[in-house]
Amino acid sequence: MKYFSIVFGALLISCALFATPSHATFPNADISQWNTKEVQELDDPDYASARELVHQKKYQEALDLLNTKIEHYPREATPVYLKASTLIEMGKYKEASVVLTQAYKMEQYHPAAHYTFCQLHREMGKGESSLRSCVITAQQHPDSAQALYEYSVTLNALGQMEKANTQLLKAEQLDPGNPEYSYQIGLNYSYLNDNAQAEQAFLNALRIDSKHLNSLYQIAYLYAAQGKSEQAMSYLKQLLDSNEVFPKQESAERLLDYIKKGETSKLPLKIVPHNYHVGRSKSFYQSKKYGPALIEIETAARLRPNDPSILEIKIGVSSFLLRLKETEDTINQLLEVIGNNPQISARSFQEMGDVQLMRGNLEMAKKLYEKAKTLDDPNGISRISLDEFPDMDAKPFPEKLENELFIDPAEALNKKGEVFLFYGMYERALANFSLALKVQPNHLFSILNTATAYKKSGQRNRAISILEGLLVSQPKHAYLSAHLLLLGQCYFEAGNSAKGITHIENAIAISPQIRQLIQEDPAYEQIKESAAFKDKFPE
Repeated sequence: MKYFSIVFGALLISCALFATPSHATFPNADISQWNTKEVQELDDPDYASARELVHQKKYQEALDLLNTKIEHYPREATPVYLKASTLIEMGKYKEASVVLTQAYKMEQYHPAAHYTFCQLHREMGKGESSLRSCVITAQQHPDSAQALYEYSVTLNALGQMEKANTQLLKAEQLDPGNPEYSYQIGLNYSYLNDNAQAEQAFLNALRIDSKHLNSLYQIAYLYAAQGKSEQAMSYLKQLLDSNEVFPKQESAERLLDYIKKGETSKLPLKIVPHNYHVGRSKSFYQSKKYGPALIEIETAARLRPNDPSILEIKIGVSSFLLRLKETEDTINQLLEVIGNNPQISARSFQEMGDVQLMRGNLEMAKKLYEKAKTLDDPNGISRISLDEFPDMDAKPFPEKLENELFIDPAEALNKKGEVFLFYGMYERALANFSLALKVQPNHLFSILNTATAYKKSGQRNRAISILEGLLVSQPKHAYLSAHLLLLGQCYFEAGNSAKGITHIENAIAISPQIRQLIQEDPAYEQIKESAAFKDKFPE
C-alpha cells in the first residue's frame, strides 16, 4: 500500500498537456422537471429559485428550500432528485447516492433519473455504469444540449473521443451560442492528433465568444507548438491582458516565456492517448476528484494493458479508495505482465495480502504475506504484518467492505486501518490512519482511531496526548462523549484516576447511557471497580 501511494504521489508532480477536467452541470428545468399533459412543473418558482441558489453556490439555502418542498409534497420525486443533484454539486457523493436511491424508488421514470445517475456514477468512479445512464439520458432528452454534453464527458473519460464529438456537435446545433462545445471538440481533435480540425474548433469557440479564455490558451499553444509564434503571441496577449481569473495562468506565462526565448520547438504537439489519460488522472486527483481520477487511469490501463507503471498507478488509486475487486484484478494483471521481477512481485503480494485480510480470508492473507517476505518485502510490511498476525480462528471483521463504495481516500484509509485495528495489527493500523490524516489532516475518526491504536498497543501516553490535543482543536465535535470515555479510560490505565473520572463524568453528562455501558461491558472493568467511579456513581 505504502509503495503504491508513493509511486502515485510522485507522478502527480507532472501535468498533462490538455488535462482540463470537465465538471458536472446542474440540470436545467427541461431535464429535472415534468413537462407532460398530466404534470407541469416547468414554471414552478421554487425549483427556479433552488437552481439559481445552486448557480450562486448557496448550496445550503438550496437544500433548505428543497427540504421544505419535500416536507410539503412528500409524494413528489422532483425535489428529491434536485436535492441529489445539489449534493453532487457540493461534492457530497455518498449522501447524494442515498438521496438518489430514495428518489429512484419513488419514481423510476422521472426525467432527471438517468441524468443524475450519469453524473453520480462518474463522480463515484464507475465509468461503465455512468455510460449506461448517459446513453439512456441522451435517448430520453435528444433535444437537450446539456444531456448530450454530460454524455460526452463520460465518453471523454473512457477515451471515446470520436463518439464524444458526435454528441458535442449535436449539442452545438441545439445551443449555438455556447462556446464550450466547440472548445471541447477542439480538445478531442487534439487528442486524436487532428490539429487542423482542432484549430477550426478553437477558432469557432472564439467566434462565439472572443474572450473564451480556455480557447485563447489552446489556440495560442497550438500555434506556438507549430512554430507560428506571431499568431500564438496575438492570442496569448489577449489572454494575459484579460485580467480575469484563469486556471492556466501559470501555464500561459510559461508558454509566453518559451515564445520569447525562441524555444517553441520543445513544446509537445502530439498527444499519446494513454499518457493523456494518466495526466488527466493526476489532474483530477490533485483536484480531489477521485472518482474521475480512477476512471481515467482505468482508461489508460485499457489502452496500455502491458505497462507496469500505469498498472501500479491504477493499483494505487484503487487501493486508496478500497476498491477490493479492482485492486485484486489489476494486481493479477500486473503479475502476468512483469514476469520475473521479485521486487514488484513482493509489493503485489503484500497488497494482495491486504485485500484478502480486508475480506476476512486470514489463511490466504498469511500465505501472501509469507510469499512477499521470501521475495523482497519492501519496507518490511510483510514482516510487520506477520509479526502482528491474528490467530486463524479470529472472528472476521463485522462489515463486508465489498458492499461499501468509498469515494474519499481518508474514509477508505481509515476503514482499512480499522480492519487492521480489529485484528490487533497495530502498526499496520497506525500506518493507514497516518495516511488518512495526510489526505485530510482533521479527519476525526482517524485521529480517534490513532489514539485507540496507541492505547491498545500499550502506548497510553501517546494516546492521551492525541486525545487532549483533539479536545483543544475540536472541543465540540459530534463524538465528544466517546472521545472523553476513551481519554478517561487511558488515564485510568495510566494510574491517574482523578483525571480519568473527570473525563468519564463529562462523557456521562453528554451521553447518560455511557454509565450503563461501563457497568456492563467487561472492557471497562477497571473503571467500574474503581473507588472514584463508585463514589461518583453509586449503585
